[in-house]
Amino acid sequence: MRLIASLVYSNFFVAIVLSCLATSTFFIEVDLIFDWRLIVFIFLASFLLYSFHRIYKLDSIPLNLGGARHHWVKENYRTTLVAMTISLVGLFVLLPNLSPNTLFWLAPAALISLGYTVPLIPYESKWIRIRDIPLVKPFVIALIVSYLTYSFPILDQRGSPGVLHSAHYAALFERFLFLLIVTIPFEVRDLKSDKSAHLKTLATTLGSSNATRLCYVLAFIWALMAILVSSFEPLRLAGISAIFVLMVVALFKLDRVKGELGYALVFEGLIILYAGVYATSSFFALP
Repeated sequence: MRLIASLVYSNFFVAIVLSCLATSTFFIEVDLIFDWRLIVFIFLASFLLYSFHRIYKLDSIPLNLGGARHHWVKENYRTTLVAMTISLVGLFVLLPNLSPNTLFWLAPAALISLGYTVPLIPYESKWIRIRDIPLVKPFVIALIVSYLTYSFPILDQRGSPGVLHSAHYAALFERFLFLLIVTIPFEVRDLKSDKSAHLKTLATTLGSSNATRLCYVLAFIWALMAILVSSFEPLRLAGISAIFVLMVVALFKLDRVKGELGYALVFEGLIILYAGVYATSSFFALP
């Protein structure tokens, strides 16, 4: 269990999750050529951004509001910095493999991701973070992750024409909806700390019960959307059904999910399952 906790708290687990999600795109879009360098790039970038988010102004977080991950990061601060440095070097090594056009499309996502943690937005007489804007946090996370793991691989190989059609928008929106559903529970988890920090999130505004009910509604909409996008392929339909059932069960038992580790394993685990279902069903649907 200590090893699993270290994987989660170090942000290696979420980087693996996003890498799996990006990998599934190469199976869904059958004309894409699998590029391991792009997957490694997404892994390193995800690890670096999430780790930066965790250590930025680490000492400003009161001990009574810091969870198990916060304490782990404080105890492993130097190790985290070394891992971040290695990741940054790896990103610079991989950068020449990306075309200028790809870097152009990557820049907005990188800037928004940075602005999620660092105050870059002028507001009245101060600077604020994107996550300080009322209610937007889960939408921004779902949008950036959808873009990075679905649109970005397509842009890398097809350029902008590859994403400028209705089929891409439908698939992107379906992934966005799924990620939104598995992101909102983390706001329910952080309800106490977000209230103390005066952050206006869906959970602090609606309350934990109503935020969970919203997830049920979104899960139903996602399932319908996913079925339509799947073109009724049998294996994909079976996978979508399994994901939907597990998602509803996880939401129904939300009060029994304990701590940061539990939430990560359950809801980020659902993302891995989603990636596996879409990759497998797409592979076996090939002629």
